[in-house]
Amino acid sequence: MSNFAVDMSDEMDKTGFNRIRTRALWKAVQCGASLTGGVTIGPNASQKGWGAISSSLETRLGGSIEDLELTPIIKTNSAKTKREMKAMRLNVDEPIDEENLCRRRILAELNKLSLKEAQDAKYRHLKEMEGHDRKAAEEVAKWNAQQQAEGLARQQAKMMEMAKQQEELLRRQQELVAAQANREETRKQQLEAEKQARERTKQSEFFNRVYETHRHFSNQYREILEIFKAEEEVKNTIPDELDVIKSCQEKFNSLIAKCKRDEITSEDVVCAENLLKTVTALNAKAKKEVERLEEMRIREREAQKRIKQLEEDNKKKLEEEKKLQEQRRLRGGSNDVIGNCQRFQEYKSLQKNLEKTEESLAQFSKDETLKKFRSDCQKAINVPVNAISAQNAAHLSDKYRKLSNFLQKQTVVVSEKRISAATHPLGPLFSLNYLAIKTVKQGEQCVSSNPEAAYPIAAVVLALWTEMPEYGKLLLSHFYKSSPYLIPFYWERKSDETDEEYYKRLGFLYSGGEKEDMDKFLKRQSGIMRLYCALIVTPQNRANKSKPHPLPLSEAWKWLTAFISLPPKADISATMLLEMLEVTGHLMMSTYRAQFRKLLHLICISYLPLVEKVTLPGRGGPVTRLRGFLEGLISGKSIPPPKGLLSPNFW
Repeated sequence: MSNFAVDMSDEMDKTGFNRIRTRALWKAVQCGASLTGGVTIGPNASQKGWGAISSSLETRLGGSIEDLELTPIIKTNSAKTKREMKAMRLNVDEPIDEENLCRRRILAELNKLSLKEAQDAKYRHLKEMEGHDRKAAEEVAKWNAQQQAEGLARQQAKMMEMAKQQEELLRRQQELVAAQANREETRKQQLEAEKQARERTKQSEFFNRVYETHRHFSNQYREILEIFKAEEEVKNTIPDELDVIKSCQEKFNSLIAKCKRDEITSEDVVCAENLLKTVTALNAKAKKEVERLEEMRIREREAQKRIKQLEEDNKKKLEEEKKLQEQRRLRGGSNDVIGNCQRFQEYKSLQKNLEKTEESLAQFSKDETLKKFRSDCQKAINVPVNAISAQNAAHLSDKYRKLSNFLQKQTVVVSEKRISAATHPLGPLFSLNYLAIKTVKQGEQCVSSNPEAAYPIAAVVLALWTEMPEYGKLLLSHFYKSSPYLIPFYWERKSDETDEEYYKRLGFLYSGGEKEDMDKFLKRQSGIMRLYCALIVTPQNRANKSKPHPLPLSEAWKWLTAFISLPPKADISATMLLEMLEVTGHLMMSTYRAQFRKLLHLICISYLPLVEKVTLPGRGGPVTRLRGFLEGLISGKSIPPPKGLLSPNFW
């Protein structure tokens, strides 16, 4: 047997060759049963020979043929099987007898048949395997293609479904957006409608308010026009307000035009109400001005009566003066005063009170044992009085409180020393009198050098005067004693008077037997007059606001009318009159107005020429200043408030 056969045997054994070979041998045995007479194969073969062959085969194969047939195919490649197969091939090649030859022939035939069948079976198997593989590959490819197609179809279907879903979602989203837009548009329209309704309501409300305001405005405006028609002087007194009224009317007309165009706003309503307030205030001011003018007319008529009366009185006084002068000339005597009036009676009453006070204090003032006490009392007054200034309200209140406490018998501390006026029964009266003297001296010394200092001093003095009227009486007494021009009267020289006694009564000071010169005298007197006038124009403090002013403005009017009724004296008359006009003029002008203008006119045409007539050559300073002041008023200048005057709410 060739190597190919061996290889095929080995190969076929793997695929069931032993079973194929066994079947082939079994077939040969069946065929060998018909053999006879030494024929081992074919139709004439002997049975005897088959038994031997069968036995030999069983011996070589290691088992019965039936066992071989029933034995399953065992796939093996063990080395033992290969050796057995090789031994069988070798035995076939060995020279044997006829039986062996027959056996060999049978085996050869069987090998051929087996090899062919094996090859055919292998080829069939390979072809079947190839067919199976091809079919399997085709089926796999077909299945893959089918799966791929199905997957693609599913994917396409899924994509189509997703597209439909997306389209549906987009449609729903668009519907939602459209619905939301519709709702928003509807809401917006509703809000716009509500806003327009509110605007219409607001415009209607604004229009009604402006209409009502305009109705009141027209009434106020009509009243103002009627006042201007009835009282021409009102236009002259409030010329600036006329422009304001016209401006208000023009502004209101523009607001009415805006109402007609439905363009009115809340700012316009506020503007209309402000215009109404302005016109109402102007109307009230105009009415007050009418009332004031009416009062002025009444006072003017009364003033004219008084002026006529004064002129008549002046004539009488001049006649009486001439008679008195003639009588003095004939008798060689003199009277104490020029003229006689109510103010002089008041002066005499105050002087009696002062004399009584001085008599009460005469023994007290001379007692040497009380010298230290008197000095302490004077110190308790001098320290706060000398410190009075318009520094601030607290400073002024502090000085007033110290003086008030001391004068009301309370203990005060001065230079770390406790002092009380009540230590002696006459201590309070002494202190009051000394404060009055000190106040007048402040006018002579402090105010004459610094006119603005008059007003803080006047503020404290007024508060003390309101609190202690006795102090006011003593103060006026010392004012008149130091400056008789405040009464106003000019003292005549007595027949038995010395020059010193006479000039002291006129207010001059003597030092070492020498009389002070005229300039110093005029400076001191102007300081006293300015302080006196400051008391008139200075308002009460807040604590005494409701109480009557102890030295009202009417005192300035009385002084002026009395002063210009006296024959003027050189220098002093012009000086005192100018001080009074400069300090009180602004307040008298705002209070008396036309009456005061007429009084100034009377001074210009009647009194000033008399002053100029008695002025000595080279002494024209006071009268020149007075003339300049009066000429300024005639040219239209107003009288300004005095410099340093405290505001009404200063303290």
